[in-house]
Amino acid sequence: MQTMRIKAILPLTILLTLILGACSAAPGEVTATSSVQAHLTPYSTVTQTPTLTPTPVNAPTATLAPTATPTPRVYVVKEKDTLGVIAYLNGLTVDELKAANPTVDPYMMPVGTKLIIPLPRTAALTPSAGEPTPVPVQVNAAECSPAATGGLYCFATIENQQQTAVGNFSGEFQLKDPASGTTVSQKALLPLEILQPGESLAVFAYFAQPVPSQPQVELKVLTSSGIATPPAPGISMKEPRVVISDDGYSASISGTGVYTEAATGDRTLMVVAVSFDGQGKVNGIRRIELAIDTASGSEVNYALNVYSSRGPIARVLVYADTQP
Repeated sequence: MQTMRIKAILPLTILLTLILGACSAAPGEVTATSSVQAHLTPYSTVTQTPTLTPTPVNAPTATLAPTATPTPRVYVVKEKDTLGVIAYLNGLTVDELKAANPTVDPYMMPVGTKLIIPLPRTAALTPSAGEPTPVPVQVNAAECSPAATGGLYCFATIENQQQTAVGNFSGEFQLKDPASGTTVSQKALLPLEILQPGESLAVFAYFAQPVPSQPQVELKVLTSSGIATPPAPGISMKEPRVVISDDGYSASISGTGVYTEAATGDRTLMVVAVSFDGQGKVNGIRRIELAIDTASGSEVNYALNVYSSRGPIARVLVYADTQP
């Protein structure tokens, strides 16, 4: 059982899910294990003799000024798509996607529906001279893999090596075209709001086509702040059940959270699943949000799937947190 922290942050009303890769074959169950640390400590699972499909690694490099995608695009809805997934994959919020498609009902969106994808906000998020220097976080090498849509999925992990928690994280992935020297950028999406000391978490971005051929990729941290007083605990997560498919390209996760103390007002449970290949590289992320009853002792059940963007899944880490 793992004790999670309740954080007082702005309300977040968007159900956000991220689905990567293709559908799975018949699953084979894998027993999850966990270690006891503070706050967002993940539960880890391992597959039985996974088959590794390596992907060429792109080395990180220095960055130049970004350029934006020139025109809006049309996206054709596929099976299992949701408005949240499509928005996330294109670096948009659900509200931005709704605004560009006011006649589309997000709950009645059949396969073949055409959505206008507005221009992503790809301008560099460079802090002004008056903003404080970001608190240092360890950034592991960013890597990208091709998407079926012709774009790129990019992943990296960040680790808090400070003695205090770190929040207010923002960053951007930048792709440099070695041939032309131009760079395109996309904001890095951190699934949760706070990293406790010693914790690490994956960040993600999707670059829609056109993208540079054989680009060099880097994750640039723009903002991060130290948090001296950590939030008080309020929810315990039971060890999740994780099942990785026989072909290794998807995993299903389910579990239960229990409120250990009463809280006022509505709250949201955020559950994040991050999948890794046999070399320890991120190959999938998904997050869900659930409205929950905050009465002491109340339980909330969750279930989600994560899909690999490259190679079989070797293990899955599950994180959870709550917010007002």
